[in-house]
Amino acid sequence: MTSTDPNRPKRSNNPMPVRAVFDTNVYVSIFAFPAKPMAALWDLVIAGKIDLFVSPPIMEEFKEIIQSKFHFRQEETRIFTDRILNSATLVDPSQRVKVVKAHEEDNRILECALQAQAEFLVSGDRRHILPLQRFRGIQIVSPSDFLKTLTTH
Repeated sequence: MTSTDPNRPKRSNNPMPVRAVFDTNVYVSIFAFPAKPMAALWDLVIAGKIDLFVSPPIMEEFKEIIQSKFHFRQEETRIFTDRILNSATLVDPSQRVKVVKAHEEDNRILECALQAQAEFLVSGDRRHILPLQRFRGIQIVSPSDFLKTLTTH
């Protein structure tokens, strides 16, 4: 393909994609409810505007929730996890944190964001994650606020 090929994917106007980690609830919303506006987040990942990071604990929680609460079959779950792993960088957090006391599992999301040196942690968790607002320089935002941030730059 040459640079004049009309089938070639267009590069983002932003030369540096935003480094981000999605909370498990964001992945569930993207794949379980694809008609919702949250799917726009995935479109930005595919377009290269988001440099996405994920960790094994996030992937395990996603698989568990998508099957147990939303009753997706193993084959569907495999397709979703493959999409995530093919679009994100897998990181293995080396540092443990104990910031969220009420829901220990949420600390795995923070650990992934730290390991990835993320600029943003995107979450729909209004009880435990979003109230933090910032964590060691990482902005913690809702999906809608993240979309606003990306579309205004």
